[in-house]
Amino acid sequence: MEKELAKILEKIGNGFKKEILPESKIYCIIDIGQAAENFGKPELKEEYKDINAVIPLKKAKGDWGFEVDGTGLSDYAQLESGIAVPKYIAEKSGLPNKKYQPKEKMFLY
Repeated sequence: MEKELAKILEKIGNGFKKEILPESKIYCIIDIGQAAENFGKPELKEEYKDINAVIPLKKAKGDWGFEVDGTGLSDYAQLESGIAVPKYIAEKSGLPNKKYQPKEKMFLY
């Protein structure tokens, strides 16, 4: 288990706690590497760069959204916080998770 990775994922989840709706088809993404740097762990930025956490949202953020094929997220796992990350990242973090069930059509904001 990677304790630092788990802490970063927990901070992402906590940061969006009031906005998350786990089964939503509306979502935004957060670069885990950039989040690591923002949370004071710059040494993890490159390792997790371009690996995204999916944040399913209660409502859209902003006016511009893009329709996305949700099946591209079928290899993601959903953490207890409601955020979803690639399955291997969830396993590496050691955090409890379940298979993410993305909608066929989703909207990225």
